[in-house]
Amino acid sequence: MNPSPCSKEAEIAVIGSVLVNPSCFKEIDLAPDDFYFGASKETWVIFQELSTAHKVIDVVTVLQRATEKNLDSTINMDYLIGAINDTPSSINYGTYSEIVKDKAKRREFIRIAEKLALEAFDEKIIIDEKIPGVLSSLINSSRPSKTMEHISKPLSELYDDIQDKIEHPQEVWGLSSGIPGFDRITGGLQKKEATIITGKPGTGKSLLCVQFGFHMAKENHGGAIFEMEMNNLQTLRRQLSIESGVEVYKMKSGKVGEGDETLLTKGIDEMTGMPVYISDASSWTTSSMRSELTRLKMMYKIEWFILDYLLLLKDRYGANEIERQNYISIAVKDICKDLDLVGLVINSVNKTGQTSGSNQIQHDVDNNIMMELSDQNTPATEANPLINLVWDKQREGIGASRIMTLIKKPGFPCFYENISNESQFKPTGRKQDYRTQ
Repeated sequence: MNPSPCSKEAEIAVIGSVLVNPSCFKEIDLAPDDFYFGASKETWVIFQELSTAHKVIDVVTVLQRATEKNLDSTINMDYLIGAINDTPSSINYGTYSEIVKDKAKRREFIRIAEKLALEAFDEKIIIDEKIPGVLSSLINSSRPSKTMEHISKPLSELYDDIQDKIEHPQEVWGLSSGIPGFDRITGGLQKKEATIITGKPGTGKSLLCVQFGFHMAKENHGGAIFEMEMNNLQTLRRQLSIESGVEVYKMKSGKVGEGDETLLTKGIDEMTGMPVYISDASSWTTSSMRSELTRLKMMYKIEWFILDYLLLLKDRYGANEIERQNYISIAVKDICKDLDLVGLVINSVNKTGQTSGSNQIQHDVDNNIMMELSDQNTPATEANPLINLVWDKQREGIGASRIMTLIKKPGFPCFYENISNESQFKPTGRKQDYRTQ
């Protein structure tokens, strides 16, 4: 008789994927009994126990739990490190888990068929009476391992969250953007949410997102910038202009004034100490983004990312461009939700002035903010125009529809909130402070 269907390589790869990328555990639809090999089965039980207890899943915590359960003879350092080393790529955890699930279903079908064969040979049994049981077994074998839960559990979590907010009340319950009016509308930039900044070329989408990102970094909230449109030097030159108070054109031309070099050096020193990670590679996909963000979250505790911009991702999923865009939209939203990150995603507009891409993008995003020239602009403001932020969609916040106006800082790549009292802007020395005091 042929051996039971199984794949030791796939089981090891699933274990290794979770150890490398713990956030994928919640996405893998496997139960302990889906594993054929004892070490894999017991390791999966430990993963479940750690997840239920809201503890991190890594080599140290798994080893500790295995020791407590007297399983350290099989689930040891060599086994866990071997699983990590034998995993070709944690990005492919979905493929590995599908193989494990397929083998488990085949074993279950064999078990059902063998039981049915034995009963078929027993002529004392009324075979028609066995059919409902067989059908039920087949249906159960295809059920997901992670089923519905009673609302009491999430309600308990909601109660704890409300109590925490009552004990620590605050106007901004997310991460501050650095622009008070924006934070009043949104409550700050929220983790698990994808915010799309949409607008015509030149309205300042990238400027605004990077400005938000570096403000969060100044408050010790680290993040990552996927700069797929520009290069790293362009992005950082703009931000250095804000930090140093030295105009971009001076850096590009070399025609700096007295004291500018000192200001630039000080600005670079300050930026070097900020928890910001950046890449201008053009080859990013949603899968490689997820893997890299997982690594950065584990190692550096990042809390946000910027994607510039959405439809430049190189995913090749689907039979046509619409299916590809749908896939990208869902995947980026899932990254925000699963990794507990603020997502600032830049997108363009189409010929009709709407968000580029499929309707799925508008459905998936939590906040869609249009950047557009204000009709209050005059010839005097053409060099530094007024820009409206219009919330085309806001899943949660203070109000269903909001609009605010920004002023571009003359000569500098940053925005102020449009308030009439100019004295409320208080720059610190030569260094330009884009925050409203």
